Amino acid sequence: MQLALRQAQDHLKRGETRQAIEVLESRLAWINGNRDYLAALREAYTAHLKDLQLHNQDAEIPAILAKLRLYDPGAQLPGFPSEPKPKIRIEVSPPSQREPAAKGKYDDSDPFQQTPVAQGPNADDLRRRAESAFSQDRFLEADQLFAQAYAQDPKPSIQSNAHWAYCRLFRVADQLNRNANVDAAQLADWEKETTEAMSMARDNVQLLQFGQKVLEQVRLRRSGKDAVVPVSAQVPVTYSGWSTQESMNFRLFHHQPTEFAARLLQLAEESRNRLYEKWYGPNSTTWSPRCDIYLHATGTDYAKATGKLPQAQGHSTLEVQGGKVARRRIDLVATHPNLLGGNLPHEIMHVILADLFPQPLLPRWADEALAVLAEPRENVQRYLHLLPQIRQEGKLFAVGQLLTMPDFPEPSRITAFYVQSVSLVDMLVAERGEKEFLIFLRDAQRYGYEKALQRSYNIRTYNDLQKHWLSKQGG
Repeated sequence: MQLALRQAQDHLKRGETRQAIEVLESRLAWINGNRDYLAALREAYTAHLKDLQLHNQDAEIPAILAKLRLYDPGAQLPGFPSEPKPKIRIEVSPPSQREPAAKGKYDDSDPFQQTPVAQGPNADDLRRRAESAFSQDRFLEADQLFAQAYAQDPKPSIQSNAHWAYCRLFRVADQLNRNANVDAAQLADWEKETTEAMSMARDNVQLLQFGQKVLEQVRLRRSGKDAVVPVSAQVPVTYSGWSTQESMNFRLFHHQPTEFAARLLQLAEESRNRLYEKWYGPNSTTWSPRCDIYLHATGTDYAKATGKLPQAQGHSTLEVQGGKVARRRIDLVATHPNLLGGNLPHEIMHVILADLFPQPLLPRWADEALAVLAEPRENVQRYLHLLPQIRQEGKLFAVGQLLTMPDFPEPSRITAFYVQSVSLVDMLVAERGEKEFLIFLRDAQRYGYEKALQRSYNIRTYNDLQKHWLSKQGG
């Protein structure tokens, strides 16, 4: 959220109001009503409206103005109608001469119905809350909100239809898995619920397949047989213009063929298991929430959505609350030639390291070097081959300076930073193994680097480490 605020502020300073809105809207599901964030969104909408007026793009104004009025109901714009005020009916005739008030609209304690009762959230508000809960895997909560919205307005969007259908199927599957003994009446209700959900998703082949599995298991239970429904099945649905597929630990947002998306999720799970095993040991826990992977169709799309350079390989976004990772997200470019072999495991390693070192997070030199080492060895060698040139040019950091850097260096030294970090970590891992290196990093957080070096590598000072490392590089 804080990253989105900073990016949006930078866009606004450069007059890029549309980009500021895109960045802020992309994180709305996670802000939990943060006032500073909503204020920034209002500022972005207002600035963009002025831009649209300045460039005579009046056709786009009503949609942006409607968004602004969600957060600032009194917002005005010259030349455009103000938000219509809700009509309030006040009856002053004696009770015996008036028709009964519509149920739920007025207070029964007011005999002349002159005190309107505050209305609850409308259907659009409920649907937005449902979509937010759905995006965070809170399917049971989303199901209730979708149902409330439908009760007020039985015309949800196609997207909400698919999402609500998944939530209803999820609820039935969850109840089947939790309850061993269920009476015939309840099973009949679940069968009806499942068929209704499938009718809502009649245009979504994958969702229908999931529904068919649930229906089969309900009918098996009705016949007296045990049933277990895989509620984490990969079920692509449409979410804000993206297709999605899920695995145990990942949720993929993409525009690619289903087969490619399934292959990427399979590789993501394999990379996660392999990297945990290599660096930490067997890990049977699952990520909650899942790690979201956004696979942008092109580098241009990636840059537009994230504010990064279009030639970048990707990046990870992590939020830590109370010493635990509260959100995991990876952005990747579908057309990058190193996508599956290098970029995917690289970013997954960043997410794993945040799990292992949530507070404080690892310093940049260690985090980036370990992510590079998660890639194939030929990728690592590209960094190591540059070391003699950087050393000859006198661009190396003193090892003590490198280890204690709080963040990235200035852009002119970023290549040297990566190359030296990878080389140093690669050497230490080769000498005592992956798990000992992580012990060294944890000890460094507790006792400082020099004491941790002595405990893990029998190296007493930064200067000793520098000499040892340079000797391994041939001098």
